[in-house]
Amino acid sequence: MGPRGGERPSGAGQPKGGSRATRPGTAKPPSPAPSGGRAPKAATTPTPWRLRFSARIIDEDLDDIGRAAFDVAMAAIDKKLKVDPHQYGDGLGTPLAGLMKLKASHVRIAYHIEDDTHEVWVLMLGDRQDIWKRREGDILERLARVETRIVDEATRRSAAVEKKAPRPRHGGGGKGAR
Repeated sequence: MGPRGGERPSGAGQPKGGSRATRPGTAKPPSPAPSGGRAPKAATTPTPWRLRFSARIIDEDLDDIGRAAFDVAMAAIDKKLKVDPHQYGDGLGTPLAGLMKLKASHVRIAYHIEDDTHEVWVLMLGDRQDIWKRREGDILERLARVETRIVDEATRRSAAVEKKAPRPRHGGGGKGAR
């Protein structure tokens, strides 16, 4: 009688000697083609995102959620948001649309992503039960302050760039020109 549903008779489909590396479907992948004497390129690691925090997180949020929950939230921020804030977070709905949230145990982290400057602005840490309803206004207020700060910093950066840029020289007309 033949094998039942999925069973293989012993030795079927296996080469003599029983080497796992030579079984069908388990062969090693082909080695890459030579690159003309050049060394293979090293894997590039993505640039970590710069983390920025609302000033009120330490003053207010730490007291509201407690030190242990704060530490859990900070570990999640460091592990996930620094790497890829788009991948790990979820978008929020109206009126907080445009912001993201990250879950860390019973703590929720509200944050804003600035793709242009490769920054993540952590706005608020709060307990999952009340952060979205009771603290919605606080989150929007913190976002407004962050947006003002972002504009101010961008203005300062562009002014610094203009200051460093060499001024064009006008041809002739100076001392010694004839």
